[in-house]
Amino acid sequence: MTADCFALLDDAGTPGAASRLYTGHAATLVCRDGAGWPQLLGEMERHLRQGRHAVALCAYELGIHLQGLPASAAATGEALARVLVFEQCRRLSQAQVAAWLAERAARDASSAGAPGALDALAAGVANIHADVGEREFCAALARIHDYIEAGDAYQVNYTYRLRFDAYGSPAALYARLRARQPVPYGALVGLPDGGAVLSLSPE
Repeated sequence: MTADCFALLDDAGTPGAASRLYTGHAATLVCRDGAGWPQLLGEMERHLRQGRHAVALCAYELGIHLQGLPASAAATGEALARVLVFEQCRRLSQAQVAAWLAERAARDASSAGAPGALDALAAGVANIHADVGEREFCAALARIHDYIEAGDAYQVNYTYRLRFDAYGSPAALYARLRARQPVPYGALVGLPDGGAVLSLSPE
């Protein structure tokens, strides 16, 4: 569980690169439909003019709304975009990020009642399953091949969701993933509601 709101935008893939740690949560701006996007941008710009920092969390589905395309799935009620506004931004070296993650994991474990340093490092995922079955997956690939053969597309980014249970501190899980896959565009975001977003993207 994340005790407070922060955002670590992390470059662990480029030698000597600095990462950014945002703290001092000042506001959360939320957009639930495409019509609310311009207002959210206006509010964000107002905070930026006041010297604050903004970190945006946008759902893939926001693009569908912004392009005026029909939604392919029922609305979930989830925010299409959230912008976290912060008072401070600190630049950290890769070693400082590693130290901050270890300290954060220990603090998370302590607040959860874990007795020792080893427990602070215990984190992972279990019960992984895909949102698509084998038949649906094969049918989607066949459609993609048809599009490419017809010349309607030359490349398709086909994705699907994996669902799983996570355990342990988000900081400890992020540190483990970061060590296994150092990327230039990593993120660990502690949300105001106690949840967390972890991302390790190579691009």
